[in-house]
Amino acid sequence: MKERIESLLYQAFQEVSPMLQSKVNFTKDLRLIGSLGCFDSLTLVTFISTIEDLLDDEFGKRVSLVSDKAFASGSSPFFSIETLTDFIIATLKCD
Repeated sequence: MKERIESLLYQAFQEVSPMLQSKVNFTKDLRLIGSLGCFDSLTLVTFISTIEDLLDDEFGKRVSLVSDKAFASGSSPFFSIETLTDFIIATLKCD
């Protein structure tokens, strides 16, 4: 499942990458937010929305990635590709 999620994240990243200020390489440890993050707030929202649509297409489930659960742990799942992948897997298993 992890590879499927990473593939969807890569697809979403490719869709939003034209919005980025500079060329960024997609890696598992790519920082998405924060001072070293590659996304501004608009790009992050677009990225999340794109991921949710792709998850719906792939798994037939409407998943909301922005929820109380996403921020309950104290650390954002949107920190990196790896943390987002793990969060999506956990979310899909709970639904």
